[in-house]
Amino acid sequence: MGYATLGLSRHLLVSAVPTQSVREEFLMLAPKAVDPHLIAGLLHQVASRALEAHHAYRYGDVLGPANALVPGSDLTALYVAMPNYFPDEFATFTDEDGDIDIAWLVPITTGEAHFVRHHGWHKFEDVLAEQDPDVIDFHRSEVKL
Repeated sequence: MGYATLGLSRHLLVSAVPTQSVREEFLMLAPKAVDPHLIAGLLHQVASRALEAHHAYRYGDVLGPANALVPGSDLTALYVAMPNYFPDEFATFTDEDGDIDIAWLVPITTGEAHFVRHHGWHKFEDVLAEQDPDVIDFHRSEVKL
């Protein structure tokens, strides 16, 4: 199932480049077995934090780690990725006010979060491409780092 924020893009958020503002929406994918209220709550938390800080999350950012994202899961953080499960055109939507970036929030483990922070998101993307884990599975095992 796919879940997304709607309306976050009405707000300009500061990007990593201080003189640039961006508009974005967040996307999460989850199996039908995961309670939709949990996913909605995660999206609400992330969007609220972005609005409060006026800060855009960019590809490669890690949010967390904290507690398990869903009960019984080892996934404790969210990795901001391009929505590469979809056609390339899905990554950016353009309306009359300009571009809206779509940021996919991928659930990851604490170990994976530390890997991204210490080795960079490019290396983490390489690991994901090599091992091809089911990143939609909220109960998946940590990739081999």
